[in-house]
Order: sequence, then C-alpha cells, then structure tokens
Amino acid sequence: MMEAGAVGTGAAVGAGWNRPGGLALRRRLVDRVATGLSIAATGIVLLALGSILLTLLVRGLPGLSWGTLVHVMAPPGSNGGLANAIVGSLVQTGFAAAIGTPVGLLTGIYLSEYARDGRVVDIVRFVSDMMLSAPSILVGLFVYMLLVMPFGHFSGISG
Repeated sequence: MMEAGAVGTGAAVGAGWNRPGGLALRRRLVDRVATGLSIAATGIVLLALGSILLTLLVRGLPGLSWGTLVHVMAPPGSNGGLANAIVGSLVQTGFAAAIGTPVGLLTGIYLSEYARDGRVVDIVRFVSDMMLSAPSILVGLFVYMLLVMPFGHFSGISG
C-alpha cells in the first residue's frame, strides 16, 4: 500500500512544500523579510511624496489665482502670470500633434502593410522602437546636448 502524499494516490501536487523542512522554512523566512522590507520602503517613499505634496499645496495655493493663469509675464519683481507659458505649450503641443500624427500613422501603415525586409525598414523599425522605449526626459537631455550646448545659449532652434 502507498503512503499518503505518494505519487499516483490523488494527493495534491506539491504537498511536500507544506512540510516544515529546512529549505522551505528558509524560503518562507526570506520571502517574509523581503516583503516586509518592500512594504517599509514603499511606506517611506509614500510619506516623502506626501510631505512634498503637502508642502506644495500649503505654500502654493495662496499664490494661485485667476490672474496667475490669464495675465502675461511681467518684469522680475512684479506680479505676472503664466498666460505666455500656457499658450506657448498649447501651440507647441498642437504643432507636434499636427506633424507627428500623420507621420506616425503613415509610417505604421507602411511598415505593417507594404514594407519588405531591407536596410531602410530595419532602420525605421529600430528608431521607432527606440522612441517608444526611451523616456522623454532622456530624449530631451540628448537634444539639449546636441542643440543647446554647442550654441552656448538658447535660441529659436535650440529652444
């Protein structure tokens, strides 16, 4: 007769893991310690972020008004607004969408429907994969190093 938990008796697969053995006990202990440390680290980071958000709200909300959003920038030291920055951001986003959307759609359609294997297709796929996987802050730093640093100042070309 076969003992309980043996193969072929219908016992649950992996029932041996429930037995308190040295390896299983060590794994459970390491798992619990790692989980506890992860939870503690998450709590510390959330407390830090909460502190930053609270400081931002306490110090920033009194200075925020309708005038801040609709008035143009004034000389340093006087009260001004963010209208130029808001309108400029909207214009840049609109131009980027107007240029990027058709180019992106047409490139995607070309690559999926018409492209054969070749050097140009491989380059386009590589560049599109890089643009999708690279964080935008890294792309911004690259462009800064490429366009702003050589000119030595900001300009219409370098931003």
